[in-house]
Amino acid sequence: MRKRKIIIALSVVLILVSGFICKDIAGSINNEDAILTFLEESDAVIEESMLTGWNIINEKFMDQQEISLKFDEIISVFGFNEENIIKEFETHEDMNKGILSIKEDGSKYTITIESFRNKDQGEKTYLSLIVVFNGFYKNLFEHRNYMEEFYAKVDLPIELDIVVIGNFAGKVTKELAESTINKLLNTIDANEVESIKNQELISISAYSRKIDDFITSNGNKINVQIGMRYSQYYDKTYIWIGSPIIPFEY
Repeated sequence: MRKRKIIIALSVVLILVSGFICKDIAGSINNEDAILTFLEESDAVIEESMLTGWNIINEKFMDQQEISLKFDEIISVFGFNEENIIKEFETHEDMNKGILSIKEDGSKYTITIESFRNKDQGEKTYLSLIVVFNGFYKNLFEHRNYMEEFYAKVDLPIELDIVVIGNFAGKVTKELAESTINKLLNTIDANEVESIKNQELISISAYSRKIDDFITSNGNKINVQIGMRYSQYYDKTYIWIGSPIIPFEY
């Protein structure tokens, strides 16, 4: 079983958001299909599906040429069309940054490599990745596994969180919001670990033994996050589902 050794305070966990569910699956039940079926049968309009993650890839300072060559490896391995690619660079004495943007088949890939050198000559290089699909992407889990495997082939190991963002028309009552979340938790046999519930926000962190990936928060395992909040501006109730966490504010 894979374990992400991350300790997250309750307040931080419940600020982070936007997601989906499950890494490697244990047991006979296909929880990926159960989650997809739940979303498809719900009244939620799925706006975006995404994969996102970051990692320290090495402890050395990379110049623009080295970053560009690493981007070329990514392009070659994934077979991206050159016409759909944009490379951007920012270079300073103690920081080099490259952004590789690709738009293909209704999806957008943003790969960022940032390299730093501090005053005491410590050096580190970071990789971040965001893949955004318009609407509901049925092959999200397969694509996540594919991405992790191929990034490892170019010596850029990364673990990706799954995120899905949807909405319900109008303002959903607190009771209906809690009922929707409980139905999803029951679908994957997950137990609530931490939560915030008030008039503005419902945010749940939970753990399912049937999902073989997790982080640790306050000594508890977490591998599912769900949030719901009403937007008066859009007159919609938004739902975020993430696994293991939703790594941005909502």
